[in-house]
Amino acid sequence: MLSRDIEIFRTVMTSGSATRAARVLGLSQPAVSMALRRLEQRAGLELFQRPGGKLQPRPACRARPKKKGRHARACNPLSSQSRRR
Repeated sequence: MLSRDIEIFRTVMTSGSATRAARVLGLSQPAVSMALRRLEQRAGLELFQRPGGKLQPRPACRARPKKKGRHARACNPLSSQSRRR
């Protein structure tokens, strides 16, 4: 289940919305939202802000460093760094 949740997270990040990610993955939008919440709970991180019901990646998730650095680890739910926060 965790690997599927991570796949959903990555698809949301690349597609730009839960609705588009749901379409790409052949899921419902509520299923995508539930997977993201489950991933946040497991990682102990808030990956997205949700103003007005819209998903907005946290600042660390929006950064796209060329090399895997602090920002990439902060938004990687499996990173040992992110679990400590």
